[in-house]
Amino acid sequence: MEDETSKPRTPQESAGPAEPSVPASSFDLAALQRDLRIATRNGRYALVTAVAAAVISAGISAWASTSVSSTEMNRQEHFTAAQAVRKDRREVYVEYATSTINLSVQLQRINVALGAHPPDRATITAEMNKLQEPLQAHMRAEVAMRIVGSEVGPSLERRDRAITDLMVAPDSSLVVVRNHLDRQPGALTDDDEWRRVATAGITAIEKFLKDTSIDEIAERARADLGSG
Repeated sequence: MEDETSKPRTPQESAGPAEPSVPASSFDLAALQRDLRIATRNGRYALVTAVAAAVISAGISAWASTSVSSTEMNRQEHFTAAQAVRKDRREVYVEYATSTINLSVQLQRINVALGAHPPDRATITAEMNKLQEPLQAHMRAEVAMRIVGSEVGPSLERRDRAITDLMVAPDSSLVVVRNHLDRQPGALTDDDEWRRVATAGITAIEKFLKDTSIDEIAERARADLGSG
C-alpha cells in the first residue's frame, strides 16, 4: 500500500480551500439610490423655488407697472376733467357777463325813453317790449351759472331779488309803467301823473343797475379760472 504522504500535491491542494474573492473597492447601491433621490428632491425644490421667485418677481413688476399706469391714468383723467370744467366755466361766465351787459343796455334805453319830454308812447312801448329777449337770455345764463359756477349762489340770489324788484315791486318798478300804459291807450301827457310813473320806472332801473354790478361776478370768475 502506497503512503498517501508520498503522493505529490497540487498547488491548490497544498494551499488549502480557496477564499471567495473580495472586490478592491466596495459599491453600496442602496446608498447611491438614496443619494440620488435626495439630490433629485433638492433639485426639484431648487427648481420650484426658482420658478416661484421668477413668477413673484414678474407679478410684482406687472403690479408695479399697472399701479404706475393706473396712477398716471387717474392723474390724466383728473387733469382732463379739470380742464373741461374750467372750459365750461369760462364759457358760462362769458355768456352770463354778455347777458348782463345786454340787459343793462336795454334798461338804459328804456331809461332814456322814460326821461324824454314830451314822452313818446310808441318809443317807450317799443323799448319795453324789447326787454323780454335780453331778460330771458340773462335768466338762461343764470341757470348755467348755478350749474357750473363756483360759490356764486349768494350773489345770484341777490341779483334775482333785484330783478324781481325791477319788474314787479308795487311802487317802484317797470310794472308801474306798464300798468299806466295799459290804462292810458292814447298819447301820453307830460303831467304830474306821468312824471310820477316815469320816475318810478327810472328809479327802479337805476337801483337795479347799481345793485347788480358785474364786478362781483368778474372777481369770482377770475378766482375760478385762475386769472386773478
